Amino acid sequence: MNSLNNIINSKLKINIEFFNDAHKKLLCNKKKYPSDVVERMKKLVSDGLVVDGHEFMEYYLFHNKRSGIEKDDFIEMIPSASNILRMHFEIKNNQLFKMKNVALSKEITEHIGESVGMLVIAHCFNILSADWNFIPESNKVKTLDCNLAVSNNGLIELEAKGTSAVVINLSSPSSSITDKKKGKKSTKGNYFYGTITTIDTSNLTCYLLDPPGSDVEFDYVRLRFLNRLSYYYEILRVIAPTSELIEILMERIELVRDEFYDIKSLWPLKPKNRANFNYSTDSQPTFFFQSYYNNNDKVKFGGRFFYLQKGVSLFIGVDKALLNTIVEQSIDDLLTFSDELSYVEVNELVDRKAIQTTNRNHQDLNIEDKNFTNSERLKMSGRVYIKNGLALGVLNYS
Repeated sequence: MNSLNNIINSKLKINIEFFNDAHKKLLCNKKKYPSDVVERMKKLVSDGLVVDGHEFMEYYLFHNKRSGIEKDDFIEMIPSASNILRMHFEIKNNQLFKMKNVALSKEITEHIGESVGMLVIAHCFNILSADWNFIPESNKVKTLDCNLAVSNNGLIELEAKGTSAVVINLSSPSSSITDKKKGKKSTKGNYFYGTITTIDTSNLTCYLLDPPGSDVEFDYVRLRFLNRLSYYYEILRVIAPTSELIEILMERIELVRDEFYDIKSLWPLKPKNRANFNYSTDSQPTFFFQSYYNNNDKVKFGGRFFYLQKGVSLFIGVDKALLNTIVEQSIDDLLTFSDELSYVEVNELVDRKAIQTTNRNHQDLNIEDKNFTNSERLKMSGRVYIKNGLALGVLNYS
């Protein structure tokens, strides 16, 4: 069975520890860190962090320096990301661990370390995946690093490491974090964290470190709003790259980038050749005309199916409520948008237009199963999970 399917249907527990007593003292200093963040961190160290498989998948698939959702080759790399988990990891009793007592490649350990580190710090600050930096490259403004997040308390910078050595030694990754900090005059964030995730044959453990931060001032509301718009832009252009909304949303992102523009005067996004988008009506949103749409009573959502391996596909989508919130451009509504995990059972024929068979350059993907690439319709069956507006699922096809 595909490991992504095991993960998305499970809860995952991550053990959390302070790196040592010195770092514990620094991280628990309420004069330096917000008291609510300190209390959440102490509880996570005491109890561990339990996350939905949906949440782990979101960070694992979308937040990766080499093949994240903003990269040109994201679509081609989906099967590879899935195969890494299938070939090297197992999940049992809510614990994700490596199958064999051997060191994994640096690429794999960095990927897992990055995902887990971001997850842990996100739960300390009570922020979403969409709050981590996803500002697309621009010639107008220097792009921030991808390990920055914006919270209500300020800007967070994270240096996340991972190790899967047979004999775990934390001195090397911890020195790397410390040395990297020594080479900077100041960090970009108000709060600078280090995490080291150890990957062994029984569990994942995330160690917390406290490199010093800085007092740099930012327009946090603008940055957080820009982060979320940019993150959702990347997801939407994977789901419906030819939709008119994609270009219109990017134009709005460029406008919000301008530090001299008053974001309080934003207006709803509008199509160029008609009065309004129909996302707030009972009709199927035009955004999903070239993809899959599920008009379920509980939650209405749409998206696309991507190849994982023979007989198995990955669904990526968004719910209609999030789509409408993006279009309405209310800063408060977008920054407070969240919902609990729910799921919808899918068991139906899906048109070819909703099945991804090409890359972003419209070239055919190298997919061995011609049934996936050549069928006019495919029967999709499985469960789609929806949380915070993002729909993810691992479905069988035939």
